[in-house]
Amino acid sequence: DTVSVLLNTTTPGAATPTFDPVETFPSGGDEPTSLATMDDPSTGAIDILVTNHGEATDGLALLFNNGTGFDPPSLQPSGPNPVAVAAAVGGGGGIFSVFPTFVTANTGDNTVTVLAACGCGPSQVINLPDTPRGVALTDIDGQGALDLVITLPNAVVVYRGGGLGTFQAQRTY
Repeated sequence: DTVSVLLNTTTPGAATPTFDPVETFPSGGDEPTSLATMDDPSTGAIDILVTNHGEATDGLALLFNNGTGFDPPSLQPSGPNPVAVAAAVGGGGGIFSVFPTFVTANTGDNTVTVLAACGCGPSQVINLPDTPRGVALTDIDGQGALDLVITLPNAVVVYRGGGLGTFQAQRTY
């Protein structure tokens, strides 16, 4: 299974957008379900993150931009049946201010998996009361730490960032 990329080649001010031909890259697994892009601060390149939902290939694939395409997928663990992914670089001090953080929403066990790109520790698993549908990482409250937002079928759950990759107790809306 694959990810397709069309590079925008539109001249500034042009009325009609133009794109390079489609380039296709392996998704790192079967049944890709979601993707996100991330501006990697260490390289300045836009990388692609893909969740794969296939039985033998559940997980998160990172496709690092090498300037002329993408390196082969780097597979990362996630929970079972990931359906959504988000990535961000945030404050809060320490390594989490420099390295990206990735999250996946996993429908197989109603969890969200949080991974630090630095590989500097185990992932966090957050258990949820219902099936997650989507995830986002952003600094909602302007406190300098990434906050985690999760959509459930009938609610939105927010975990305020506690700094250094930690989260405070959930708030449900």
